[in-house]
Amino acid sequence: MHKHIMVKSPLHHNRYDHQEQEVELIYPKPKEKPLYQTMEIRFPPNEEHTLHPLRRQYLENGLKQIEIHERQQTMQDKFSTAMYGKKDYSEEKNNILQEMLQDKQSRPIGHQYPDEKFLDIADKQIAQEKYPHTPEAVGKEIARFEREYPKEYNRNMQEIENAKKQQLENDKKSWPEINKDIQDGKITPQELSNKQWQTILDKSAEELQNVQSTGTSYCNMYTRDQLLKQGIYMPPGQNANQIKDHMDNNPENWEKLPKKTDAQGNPTGLLDHQAAHDAAKNGDTVVAVWKNPNPNKHGHIAQVDGNAEMQESGTWGNIQVPTIDGYHAWGENKGIKTESLSQQFTPDKEPDMDYYRYMGEKRDDKVSS
Repeated sequence: MHKHIMVKSPLHHNRYDHQEQEVELIYPKPKEKPLYQTMEIRFPPNEEHTLHPLRRQYLENGLKQIEIHERQQTMQDKFSTAMYGKKDYSEEKNNILQEMLQDKQSRPIGHQYPDEKFLDIADKQIAQEKYPHTPEAVGKEIARFEREYPKEYNRNMQEIENAKKQQLENDKKSWPEINKDIQDGKITPQELSNKQWQTILDKSAEELQNVQSTGTSYCNMYTRDQLLKQGIYMPPGQNANQIKDHMDNNPENWEKLPKKTDAQGNPTGLLDHQAAHDAAKNGDTVVAVWKNPNPNKHGHIAQVDGNAEMQESGTWGNIQVPTIDGYHAWGENKGIKTESLSQQFTPDKEPDMDYYRYMGEKRDDKVSS
């Protein structure tokens, strides 16, 4: 474990007598480095170089640093991506590569030295053992990153583990707790995990089923449930009046369709039924909402059916109105119906009634399998 070096040192008995003796100096044996840390990039001999060696080293270090940043961005979680974004290093990397291509110190394309080939095979084997369900190229990159940067790898893996634990806690939250996080801006509906979204779908279906057995009016719950199944988030516990307020307060997601104007461009206060029908027929999600002027009473809401044609309504002045899908709340015809808008909305509600078209982002996993 130690290195022994014998040297001669003068031995002074007196100022006139000189003798030499051997002195043993012991130095610690240098710690051997792993193979990958002792590797050197070797180029074919007798080639000219146009770049200064220090410049070449600077460029190589720059490429390594970019690779580190790119790997870190690949492994970061969705929250970090949403907060800090991802930087595009392609232009910076391309500039470095272009400058290095001008240098003549290049090995044959595709050439690997034995030690590099060994490490490549080792990374592949580690990837197969530790990441069997990960694409081979990705697994090799992770294995190489672990080998070259163990501290950064361990730190990143710890962050991933912490994120998983946090997600498990989030998945246990109730719908009101999830909604509070959304209202506080901690998360968007599109960032909810599949389990959180399934919690919302299950709770909405349960509430709808429970209220159907009581005979209470539930147009709000039915329409909300249909919107959730289409990947559109709606808060819990809101009646039709509150849903209309929610849409007015979120114009980036819900566009209020303009009402008609006369020939001079003056507002008439009349609903544009044709525009609502055309939007729904075009594939947009369109709802009709009436807000009751009496805050102590509920309003009404239903979704425009774009697959059905418009129907003529005598009660609305012999005009064409859309077909809607909603809960019919009065008379012997109570229940979920697909029928003319005039069957659920009367003309006297028009001043406090609007059509809304959803313009926001929808979730991909709309309905559970």
